[in-house]
Amino acid sequence: MDAVRLSRLTTGLVLAAGGLAAGHLLLPYTPPAAPGRRVAFWAIVVALGAWRGWSEGGLLEEPAERRRKRIGAYAAAAAVLAYLANWVVHGGPRWP
Repeated sequence: MDAVRLSRLTTGLVLAAGGLAAGHLLLPYTPPAAPGRRVAFWAIVVALGAWRGWSEGGLLEEPAERRRKRIGAYAAAAAVLAYLANWVVHGGPRWP
């Protein structure tokens, strides 16, 4: 297995473990949760996605412009996947 394939495989694992850990440590959607917890949770998820995009861009030795696009795409994908995972596991959002 080459480094890029290994990076892509571990990206899913890092995002799942990081989102799971952040969600259970911060509890961003429990009733008494402050808005700061939600912001911190989403910041962690997006930062993990951006980090994995940056890492893969480095492995591929991409030019700076392409690497920036990859970082943004991975960050956005991490946020979407975290939202979908939360929806699947805990159900849709419940508004007061």
